[in-house]
Amino acid sequence: MDKTALRNALLALERHELQAAREAYADYLAGSKPDRADTEDDQDHSLAVEDAELAQGLEGPLQAAQDAMARLQAIDFAPRTTVAPGAVLELGGQRFVVAVATQQFKVGAQTYMGISTESPLYRAAYGKAAGDTVEFAGRPHRIDRID
Repeated sequence: MDKTALRNALLALERHELQAAREAYADYLAGSKPDRADTEDDQDHSLAVEDAELAQGLEGPLQAAQDAMARLQAIDFAPRTTVAPGAVLELGGQRFVVAVATQQFKVGAQTYMGISTESPLYRAAYGKAAGDTVEFAGRPHRIDRID
């Protein structure tokens, strides 16, 4: 398994998420600047308050994307024998990368999904080794492999 390629794929996914969040935030801010030539009335003030609340709503995804990128860059993707950050675990033919939560992605012919250390799967599997069984989603699952 080429964990360098895996790390690079995760970084590319997170860069895309971060860029999309930055663009959404910038687009919103650019479209919400008031025309200061007009005098402000109560309705303008109300709209400004709504705009501020919406901007805060867009800051959340931007901050989450920035945090995910920082966490991902700090993870050591060295080979693992137990489930920990940077590990790839295989359960029932599905491969999960302990790093940040992502959609499914491919590296070579393999499909992976990123999971965070906050995920229920990670919490159930933390410290376990290949061959161990974990209880997840109400069922036992055998860890087939860890890289």
